[in-house]
Amino acid sequence: MATHKVKFEMSVEKLTFKFEGDVEHGQKIQLGITKALGDLSSLQNGAMGLPGSNPDPKVIDIPQLPSGTKSRRRKRRSSVESGTDNGEGDATNSGQESPRKSSCTSPMQLLMDLLRENFFDGGKSATDVVAHLATKGHTKMTSSTFTAQFQQLCKKNVLTRAKNPDDVWIYSPGPQNE
Repeated sequence: MATHKVKFEMSVEKLTFKFEGDVEHGQKIQLGITKALGDLSSLQNGAMGLPGSNPDPKVIDIPQLPSGTKSRRRKRRSSVESGTDNGEGDATNSGQESPRKSSCTSPMQLLMDLLRENFFDGGKSATDVVAHLATKGHTKMTSSTFTAQFQQLCKKNVLTRAKNPDDVWIYSPGPQNE
């Protein structure tokens, strides 16, 4: 006699919903949340073969896209040096691609720039670095942004660090920086 075996796992570790607005929209959202959680429960019941679950789910046939249609179009890139474009989306640059230009400067690059400017002479904290970079327009940075980079630079002896009496790391140029 064959028995049906079922094995599954469902985990919802943290589920948080926040809403601020009018009562009508709040009630609609609450109904949607209730339905979604009920559907999860029904899915679990169906897997276990419990009464009240739908044992024969309906299969929905999704029509296939015609073979000639593309789901996504490629961007057209033009060559930076020669200024030519072959119209197929591929850059023609004597067989070489132009280097990728980043839209922002990495935290490591910012720290290296500060080192070249002798910013760390006399010792600076991560908070000092963030405040100085904010004056240069890098306002999205926090002191935790630079934690890994400070550790890397200290391991390479580019920077040294010591704790001040307030238990804050103070960074200074290291022997490899001189």
